Amino acid sequence: MYNLRDHEESKGAGCSTIQSETEIHPSSIIYFQKQEYFAASTSGVLKQEPIDDQNNSEESELEKMDLSQPQSKAHQMSIEESFKRVTSYSGELSDSSTPFSSPFGLEITVVLSPSFKIPTVDTLKLELDDTYDLMVNIYKTKFGSDEMGHVALTSDVWSEIMSSRSFIGITVHFLEGGVIESRCIVTKELEDRHTSVHISEKLEEACQQFGINKDKITCVVTDDGANMVAAVNHFLGKGRHLQCFAYTLNLVIENVTNQDSVLLVTNKIREILLNILKPVEYVTREVSGEKCATISKIIPLINCLRAQVMAVDETGSELVEVVKEVLLKEIDDHFGRVEECHLVALACFLDPRFKNIHFSDPKAYANNISLLRRAINTDSSISDTNGDSSTPTAYDFWSHHKVLVHGRQTNKRIALAGEREKDEIALYLANPVAPLYVDPIQQWEDMKHIFPSLYRQAQLYLLAPATSVPAERLFSEAGDTLTKTRNRLLGKRMERLLFLSDCTEEDWQL
Repeated sequence: MYNLRDHEESKGAGCSTIQSETEIHPSSIIYFQKQEYFAASTSGVLKQEPIDDQNNSEESELEKMDLSQPQSKAHQMSIEESFKRVTSYSGELSDSSTPFSSPFGLEITVVLSPSFKIPTVDTLKLELDDTYDLMVNIYKTKFGSDEMGHVALTSDVWSEIMSSRSFIGITVHFLEGGVIESRCIVTKELEDRHTSVHISEKLEEACQQFGINKDKITCVVTDDGANMVAAVNHFLGKGRHLQCFAYTLNLVIENVTNQDSVLLVTNKIREILLNILKPVEYVTREVSGEKCATISKIIPLINCLRAQVMAVDETGSELVEVVKEVLLKEIDDHFGRVEECHLVALACFLDPRFKNIHFSDPKAYANNISLLRRAINTDSSISDTNGDSSTPTAYDFWSHHKVLVHGRQTNKRIALAGEREKDEIALYLANPVAPLYVDPIQQWEDMKHIFPSLYRQAQLYLLAPATSVPAERLFSEAGDTLTKTRNRLLGKRMERLLFLSDCTEEDWQL
């Protein structure tokens, strides 16, 4: 044991100081006894009898102690006892949004690490701003590089009711290492009315801030609000807005369930109706993913949904027949012309699991294939012009094996193809469709040596999400951030917190 003078003389003494710090000074023990520090009800550690002021005063104890002699060590808590002590701090720390601004938080900090200095609010704000600027520059470099391919955006507008503020959220989706990645980039407060011009300006600002080239944006996915559609058309031009599939599907169900005959059904009939609507739940889950290709599933899911509804057989239930009829009509009204949307149609065609087997509109199919051929010819011309300046592909030892696997049936048809030998579309259709469990992105990584032009088109169309659910999830996190005790948080701070929380460990280079 050492006294205060010994402690001053031992500064810089290395390991001896660390060893001595594990011992407790007698005066500290008396202080903790008076504060009942070691007598917490939850710990049961070092419980002392109440101090008798007449016989055991602090002064008499100090007088009895010879501070020049080593004292016995205080009882050291076991690991189990230490974890039990944690519960005594949970209420004061976990229930507070600013735990270390309270006296208790300051006290426990001193106990845990006396040399630690709690940063001030201003210091944390500066570090938050510096970190945000650093991460934005990292993403700006990534999105502005030649290696970055096409991207897709999702956007939505959210109103925060506690402070009556509105925010626009934007997420970006891109391919990286053969995997679809997504990031939250913007949660900006809307100072003006939700006009198409104002929303378009926010989209423009976000792309400039993160170095996203507008020519590389495949599409922007939003709901079908007139202001959102007009904003995207003003921002990118017509033909690059994609309506949220989940939002439209929800409109179908609302129109069905709002029928007067459906609202008055009994519980027994309601169970039958749930069987009819069960496929809708499956479809909703299928298109809500972020790490897999979802836009290519829209046409197959609609066809399968229509078949599932028609297959429901509840003989003798007139109401079920009415619901089936209304549901099929709503599906046709909202999705009957989905094949005319080239974003959805070409994504489906370029998915090796589906290709052209779900198309039912010959005219729309022919128009989309013509569009794809023009894109391939343009892409081939650009590739020939660039020559050797194109970016080399990553080293792949098994490339020859993949050519043999995916080109096996193609090679059988080359002799019969004649002039179609160089027609990638015809050769692509000649191969069988892939199993449903196959990841289309990874499948194209294997087939890119055989169909290089189609591979580049697949990277363009398959990365777009089918819904604006990512932007809606962003607002769920925003709602958790803007709580009742933090409703005065500036929009700029919230945007930076949400952006940094969405960065991965790779982004942080951890």
